Amino acid sequence: MCWLVDKMSWENEVEFLVLLSILFFMHKILIVDDDHLIRMYLKTMLVDLNIRDIYEAGTREKALNMADRYQPQVVLLDINLPDCDGMDLLTELRTIIPDSKILMVSSEATVDRIKVAKDRGSVGFIVKPFNAAVVFQKIKSILKDN
Repeated sequence: MCWLVDKMSWENEVEFLVLLSILFFMHKILIVDDDHLIRMYLKTMLVDLNIRDIYEAGTREKALNMADRYQPQVVLLDINLPDCDGMDLLTELRTIIPDSKILMVSSEATVDRIKVAKDRGSVGFIVKPFNAAVVFQKIKSILKDN
């Protein structure tokens, strides 16, 4: 990478470094899903994108504690959790981390659910089953806007 940066003009170098920081560095992401395999899959995708500050929660209480403690920039939030409705948790998270970008993750992607999520402050929806390209595109998009 150093060689690449040496060959670029100063303006392009700054642009390149800003893009790298937007996409890969200094971002904390919280994954909230009761399914351990889904959390592992999402975490693996994020690690492949060189995102290192990744936190996980499988319950409402843990999600609220992690959000308060780490103040993530992005939250991937499942709608169906064993101890609460993810839509209600979305509302609670908005009060703790109002500037965070929250993406809902669910197989229940009805028009009504998407509208409710958006009305409560979600910036997007990832439909299960998903693939790495979809997750990457959504995360890249919201981090770039951040």
